[in-house]
Amino acid sequence: MENKYNILFTLNSSYLSYGKLFINSLYDNNDMTKVNTVYLADTGLTKLDEEFFSNYPHIKILKTNIKGDFNKGGTWGEGWSESVVSKTKSLYNLLEKSTLPIMMIDADCIILKDLFPLISYKVSMQLCCRKPHSIPYLGSFLIAHPDKNGKEFVLKWINNIKNSSGTKAKESPNLGITVSELKHVKIEDIPRLKVSCYNKNEYNDDVFIVHLKGSSLSNNIEEDYKKRIYGEHGFDLIIKKYLST
Repeated sequence: MENKYNILFTLNSSYLSYGKLFINSLYDNNDMTKVNTVYLADTGLTKLDEEFFSNYPHIKILKTNIKGDFNKGGTWGEGWSESVVSKTKSLYNLLEKSTLPIMMIDADCIILKDLFPLISYKVSMQLCCRKPHSIPYLGSFLIAHPDKNGKEFVLKWINNIKNSSGTKAKESPNLGITVSELKHVKIEDIPRLKVSCYNKNEYNDDVFIVHLKGSSLSNNIEEDYKKRIYGEHGFDLIIKKYLST
């Protein structure tokens, strides 16, 4: 298992187009010989969806008993909130029984090149960083290592999310809070642009991942797709390539 790692992403049926972009780009551009397992945390897939992903080697579908849907409240709504809590719990459960680093990536991401060079074995957590910013860390990409401190960090993050109030984003704000609380945990900051590039204007050769991040809230999945998949990010040719396969 040396020089291997696992990947985790979370998906429900309403996000299927994002999932197709993610998985097709991953298998096209990533060195999959270094991937042990691609874990798909199922938060509301149909049987047909499951069959689609089962055609890819490495894939293992994790049942979460959550049936989330974007249309249950739209952006930051109930369906979104359920999926966020589920993905962090899935990460912790995998860390508990893993000896390999786990790369957790949001499903609304497109992989542009091999991800293995991002992994560092000298730290417990590797986080997407956008300092200086009031929310310095983003939960769209991270690498968790299965040591004591890595597990402690993820568990603390889960508890911070669960204990936070309000209806706005909880995942990324509580990631930064967890970093400030657990100063003994060795963390590597990965520049946001490398693993969460938003548009062609900021793209460069160091970018590993395009993140189809929305610039405004959406009330339903059709509105969300229009803004994020078919928006003005400038990656239209890539979108067309990986949605048509």
